[in-house]
Amino acid sequence: MHQRRLALQAWRRASLSDLGRTLLRRLDGDGEACWETYATLVRDWDPNLMRELGLPLWKTGDKVLRTNLMRILDWDRPNERKLIQELIRDSDGERDEPELLAALDKGAPAVRYVARSVAGLSQDLYAVVEARRKTRV
Repeated sequence: MHQRRLALQAWRRASLSDLGRTLLRRLDGDGEACWETYATLVRDWDPNLMRELGLPLWKTGDKVLRTNLMRILDWDRPNERKLIQELIRDSDGERDEPELLAALDKGAPAVRYVARSVAGLSQDLYAVVEARRKTRV
């Protein structure tokens, strides 16, 4: 409930396109939807909306919301991969550990991207990156 409320607040404050506002009205009326349902709906309406709706969620700074956003984004979809890369570049290697761990779950290309793009990884996160690089996850 907290995540949904926070997400809706972030989207209401954002400068959404007409299509984004239309989708927001639909999401606002669906009190039981989960993140996967939202992601599917956004992809069905217009895959380019993922960035428009994802950035306001990221900017909230809420760890759970940001981690769930990172989890639902799909590395295999070019527009979402660009967003993942942007969010990774925007991350702090110590402060944003949960979000970066979620990014690492996306597989080898994401592991390499995190290793190249994020300065100041915490020791724990660096150890995870190195272990995954060695196993080519």
